[in-house]
Amino acid sequence: MTDPNQVTGSAGLRAVRLTPSVSAAEAEEVVRRRLGGGQASARLVHHPFWHVRITAQRKRGPASVVDVFVDAMGGSSFITHVPTDGEEVPAEGPLAEPAPESVAKAARDLAGAALRKRYKLGAMFDVETSQPRGVLKPNWIVTGQGKGISARMIVDGFDGSHWVIEAKKTS
Repeated sequence: MTDPNQVTGSAGLRAVRLTPSVSAAEAEEVVRRRLGGGQASARLVHHPFWHVRITAQRKRGPASVVDVFVDAMGGSSFITHVPTDGEEVPAEGPLAEPAPESVAKAARDLAGAALRKRYKLGAMFDVETSQPRGVLKPNWIVTGQGKGISARMIVDGFDGSHWVIEAKKTS
């Protein structure tokens, strides 16, 4: 599999490399807190996503905009509020080919569910879907050692939320 952090380009498509709002020092501090102190070191990686902007216009009132990220490797999707501006780079890996139809469908389905919750039952709206564009979302891979434990974690580059990749007890 192609490393999504190597963006040397192939098919002429472009992707946007997003800039993290969480610094390496902040990501390391998240892991140190979880480990009860100790030391940590962070490495920035970028994960490939498709960004789809959904605009819903009701007969009355302002339009609603929903930004959806669809994982280019796994297909899962989520609504996002992160800034989608960044450095334009050549696309590679799963973003080097045009987005499959399933990307726009996944984004429409997720946005539709969110819009139905937002508006009254039976509200009618027209939905416009943007062309999917590749984005490279920043995450920190942080390794750390604390009181009797070593761990490797992913720290989100925008909000600092974190997930354990692996953890081991140490003596």
